[in-house]
Amino acid sequence: MPRVHLIGVGGVGMAGLAVILKERGWSVSGCDVRPTDRTRWLQGLGIDVVFGHDPSHLEGVDAVVATPAVPKDSPERVAAGDALKMRGEVLAKIVGDSADSIAVCGSHGKTTTATFTARLLAGLGEGVEWAIGGETGRFPAAGHVDGGNGESRVLVVEADESDGTLALYKAGVLVVTNCDYDHPDKFATREEYAACFEAAMRNARDVVRGDALPPLPAIEAAVRRLAPHNRLNARTAAEVALRR
Repeated sequence: MPRVHLIGVGGVGMAGLAVILKERGWSVSGCDVRPTDRTRWLQGLGIDVVFGHDPSHLEGVDAVVATPAVPKDSPERVAAGDALKMRGEVLAKIVGDSADSIAVCGSHGKTTTATFTARLLAGLGEGVEWAIGGETGRFPAAGHVDGGNGESRVLVVEADESDGTLALYKAGVLVVTNCDYDHPDKFATREEYAACFEAAMRNARDVVRGDALPPLPAIEAAVRRLAPHNRLNARTAAEVALRR
């Protein structure tokens, strides 16, 4: 069984990736600064989590995953050498390798829209697996539910553009909630920022543009109590379901 170690596994995005990798047969370990509810949740799922950062954590591992939040001169990142991968590129690879995948991206609303999408599809009886950059009540950052017909699960992920890895995604369906210039530390111009989204859209088999959808009266009536931006997020999630 291949082994992977995640540096900063307590972060919500890294925790979700850890769960997804475990589901795919990897032996998963991780480390973070201190115990949290999220690291305890991971431990409860059978993921080995240690605390503090030390190159000795990498002994015997086949791959190491980090996020840009982990400094490049971190001893673990340095010790990882060629085994190091960034979170965004690993998740993009998993999405691209999945037979049925939905990646939700955008400057705003991607966590909510990804959550709405996963919960809606599960509520409609589909098998769903998800990795989302947020937690809402009893819906954790990652997990799965099996469908009533026993078919394979659709993978729903939140795709982050902040480090540029969004351009690597090859999703079955790419959901774009909106594209407002952000992350000037990574993208020097609006054009560079937009180009990252455009690359992901070219790579996808289908694209749902949430900010360009016409209203549907039935959806508007069902979600009228939500704030306007969440009504749009709900409409976008409904569009994904309607296209399946």
